[in-house]
Amino acid sequence: MQRVFAAGADALKDALTKLGLKCGGTLRQRAERLILTKTTPLEKLDRKLFAKGVVPAVSHIAHNCILRTVITSVLCTTCKVKLMISQWLGCWR
Repeated sequence: MQRVFAAGADALKDALTKLGLKCGGTLRQRAERLILTKTTPLEKLDRKLFAKGVVPAVSHIAHNCILRTVITSVLCTTCKVKLMISQWLGCWR
């Protein structure tokens, strides 16, 4: 869950929107909704999780692609932070 939190509220909102799910709430609520989609097909999710007027018709391929994008974003952010820290520490040597 920490990796999903690291993506940030905007990235989670974008991913949930692409899946047609509600994108409001706290960072934790958004993360829980996104993680739920990893184990449950969209067709089987409770209708209350979807934005108004949205029919869950995203294919598993599209769903996996969206999840991969969020995970990649998290990993890239982590690598950038590590690089920045490394460069900052290098300036003091």
